[in-house]
Amino acid sequence: MIATLPTPKTTYSLNILLVEDSEDDFELCLHALKNEFTPRALRVDTEAGFRAALATSEWDAILCDYTLPQFSVFEALHIVQELGIDIPFIVVSGSISEEDAVHCIKSGAHDYLIKDRLLKLPHAILREIREARGREEYRWQEKVNQQLFKELKNYITAINTSTLTTMTSLDGTIISANELFCQVSGYTEKEIIGRNESIVNSGYHTQEFWEDFWHTITNRKVWRGDIRNKAKDGSYYWVDTTVFPLVNTENDLYGFMSVRHICTDQKEAAIRIAESELRFRTLADTAPVLVWMSDTEKLITYFNKTWLDFTGRTIEQDTGYGWADIIHPDDIGKCMQVYTEAFEARQQLSIEYRILHHSGEYRWLLSIGTPRYLPNGEFAGYMGSCVDITQRKEAEKYLLDVNEGLERRVEDRTKSLIKLNQEKNEFLGIAAHDLKNPLAGIRSSAEILLRYYIQEERAAKFIQNIIVSVDQMLDIVTNLLDVNKIESGGYEVHIRRIP
Repeated sequence: MIATLPTPKTTYSLNILLVEDSEDDFELCLHALKNEFTPRALRVDTEAGFRAALATSEWDAILCDYTLPQFSVFEALHIVQELGIDIPFIVVSGSISEEDAVHCIKSGAHDYLIKDRLLKLPHAILREIREARGREEYRWQEKVNQQLFKELKNYITAINTSTLTTMTSLDGTIISANELFCQVSGYTEKEIIGRNESIVNSGYHTQEFWEDFWHTITNRKVWRGDIRNKAKDGSYYWVDTTVFPLVNTENDLYGFMSVRHICTDQKEAAIRIAESELRFRTLADTAPVLVWMSDTEKLITYFNKTWLDFTGRTIEQDTGYGWADIIHPDDIGKCMQVYTEAFEARQQLSIEYRILHHSGEYRWLLSIGTPRYLPNGEFAGYMGSCVDITQRKEAEKYLLDVNEGLERRVEDRTKSLIKLNQEKNEFLGIAAHDLKNPLAGIRSSAEILLRYYIQEERAAKFIQNIIVSVDQMLDIVTNLLDVNKIESGGYEVHIRRIP
């Protein structure tokens, strides 16, 4: 059904699809609409974008530019007609001839506007929405009338072929029964008429069940429920039963009509589902992990007993968004962001956060959630579990602290070694410099002795050995000074290419 439109001048939400290649013209249309509406608009300018928009959203009206480089108004009209969509289609153009405007109307457009007269756009949309509503209501009424005629024509056949029907007196004695009731129950009409309906009573339902049944119908109220009956051959079958009180022209209650539909498969399936649900809840409540389940609106609908024992709260307190009240203030923002983003993308989520334990301390949880789907593939929400990782987080913190301590100790040791190396270099510089001077004096003295005072060959040889040893010591001291200079950055290295 189409909702009743508000009166003009009332601002209300409006979903508009604009087929327009100009962003500026798109903004002009939105500006004109905001005088009367709170518009939600989407702009497309290709056939693919137009088809995708029609497939993914419901639109109150379509505004289409007459001139598009990649897409034409007539192609858009053809697609709308092809899909059987009846919503206001208004052509908007900078300029349009009368002949083109008539062509657009004949092709299926409901109206056209010149872009310099966009002030009329809200009223044109309201008018076309009302007319579309009238067309929809007319089609709906026609469909209802046709359906009523068909239902009246096939009423007797439908009753006899799809429902088990009986009429009884006030005490439950069967006055009439249709053919399907006799087939399913296994009794002939002769065996049924005059007998009480208890002939098909299976003994499954309690005395309280039947007391409520008779209390309802004898007070002239309709009773609806599932009843397990027993056939003549001893087999059982379930019927979805509606019992109507019967009154005469004097408004006196004189009997009851029962209309039943076979629902054995559905009822047994529902019983199996209920048993499966019971097994799931029993398993979940005894599991050592915290289990939760959400609906399609992100609201948590279930927590297992382990969760409730962990938090010390009731299911009423934690369902919906109540669980967020006990998340650590530093974690709630990130937790909700990860949950929302994963939910909207239908992706598995994993998040660590702190939650208030019943003992009054915050404990770390690892929560993992997975999208769940119905057998037909329809998204049904999320299901997840949480484990307490407080000890792991404490161990990680301890290891982090130990690692930081080791890094500080390494840093301190490195600084100490650098300082010792500097002291070593300073010592080597001083020692080498102090050694170089006396060695030079020894060499000079040896050369003087060799040149002027020693004539004996053997003595000269020993003096020569002294000079060689001194030269070796000077080389060692020079190398030490070079190493010290290199380590202290005293040399500049220049690299050049040579043949």
